[in-house]
Amino acid sequence: MINDPTDKVRHTVAFVYYKLSEFVPELIMSSKDNLDLFVYNSLNHLNDHPVITSLLIGGLKNLYIQTNQRG
Repeated sequence: MINDPTDKVRHTVAFVYYKLSEFVPELIMSSKDNLDLFVYNSLNHLNDHPVITSLLIGGLKNLYIQTNQRG
């Protein structure tokens, strides 16, 4: 749904991405496919509305922090 043509839908999905990365990052990092899809979709939509971009960058940041905390 992150590829939906409607900004509101992409905004909602970006918010969900952010929250998933904040509260259940292990779900994203549980498999290479999940992580690749999350990162690919996030990077692919960095030119969207600034709110969407901020949420996606925040999600990537959350994953980076979680990865570094695990060692």
